[in-house]
Amino acid sequence: MLGSILSTVVITVLIMFLLHHTYNHLQATLTVPKVSDLVRRPGKKYEEIETILQAAPMKKELSDFLSRLRH
Repeated sequence: MLGSILSTVVITVLIMFLLHHTYNHLQATLTVPKVSDLVRRPGKKYEEIETILQAAPMKKELSDFLSRLRH
């Protein structure tokens, strides 16, 4: 009785171990890892923001906004 239970547990754990490692192996070999660009993309975003800020007449907009608030 105890031998039967012990062998069932060992076989079950072995099957789970093999399935787990097979899944990990297939996932590692059959999928393409996602790579994000952490160097160029923030630089491009910063340049876009900089061009927007340089193109917009912020000082005039601010003074117009403040004059509207006062009246």
